[in-house]
Amino acid sequence: MKAPLISASWIWVAVASLCPAASALADDSPRLTPEQFRQCVVTSLAKIQAWHVEYESTRGTDSQGRYIHRVVAARQPDKFFHWSTHGTRTTDWRDDPFQQRLTLAGTQGVIERPFHRQFRIFPLPDQDPLPGTMPEEFVFLALGWWPFPKRPCPSNSEGIVTGLQSISISGKYRLVPTPEAIEGRWCQILEAPGRERVWIDCNHGCALLRRELFDPKTGTLLQRIESTGHREIQPGIWVPSAFRNRIINAQAESAESTLKILNFSINEQVRDDLFVFHPLPGSIQSKGEESAKQVVPGGTDYLDGLVDWINRLYDFRRIPPQTADSRTEAWIEYCVIVIGGLFLITRRLRQYRSQQTPRDDVRDPSRADPPEVPNS
Repeated sequence: MKAPLISASWIWVAVASLCPAASALADDSPRLTPEQFRQCVVTSLAKIQAWHVEYESTRGTDSQGRYIHRVVAARQPDKFFHWSTHGTRTTDWRDDPFQQRLTLAGTQGVIERPFHRQFRIFPLPDQDPLPGTMPEEFVFLALGWWPFPKRPCPSNSEGIVTGLQSISISGKYRLVPTPEAIEGRWCQILEAPGRERVWIDCNHGCALLRRELFDPKTGTLLQRIESTGHREIQPGIWVPSAFRNRIINAQAESAESTLKILNFSINEQVRDDLFVFHPLPGSIQSKGEESAKQVVPGGTDYLDGLVDWINRLYDFRRIPPQTADSRTEAWIEYCVIVIGGLFLITRRLRQYRSQQTPRDDVRDPSRADPPEVPNS
């Protein structure tokens, strides 16, 4: 009866020796109090003063190979840069005629359309939100970094906020007592019940590994963001190399996109001139719907650039050299055009002459019949 027991114990020893990672995870599950978690978030985010991210977003089901290319950068407390373009499998993102750039420094912003060499300057008080759709930028949601202490952190009507620091102090979120492991990394979980769950790796710079958004009415999953391939870019600062973004609509149909990080810079690696607006030669400044004026000299190369852009995007075949047959065809085309033109001119002249000739049904006033004299 003892032999089976001894065999079973040896089996468990063998399993434990073959799975050291599982044993380590079982013994190393950090449990933080809400205050410890908040302090961890504050300490980790305080190391990040500036960041620069360049990424491309693609959908696997797109047959045309369309993608979004963006450059997003920020420096505390009030500098921001955003460059959004699109491309396809055959068109480079630099050739997008609808690309836009936003440069924000202090309380002044500049929206630029580089392809048209046109820009507009606008004021933005330091307590106002970012303009347009900038608060919806994916990087804010995926990283959980909000670099503007005075500007309101983006949130929706349900109180779901973007920045990790705002989440950690929000009364609508609670810290789940039991951590969960994602790809062998223990994560603290913050949740707004029925609205959002956030997985944060406090052992690696409070990196955001997963984020899920739910429909508050039905509790169904609406969006899931997962970050992968983290690396320590500076001591205590871990950044991802890719994101997976899955969005689910009301019909339970999902669309998944992949975001690949092309370049990631932190703190002193971020150039200061990135947040300084440099208008292109010949740029036009717009000051209203109907007011525009060229304020930057130059721009003589703009037409050459447009010609080069057309040649790169459109395959215009060169006119082939003329042969005897092609010259004959050209003469025939010219004769047809000339004969047709003469015919139209002649017809028009005839119509004009007919309009000038008096018609029989029109009486000449000088030949009007005398009035009838009534009989006495």
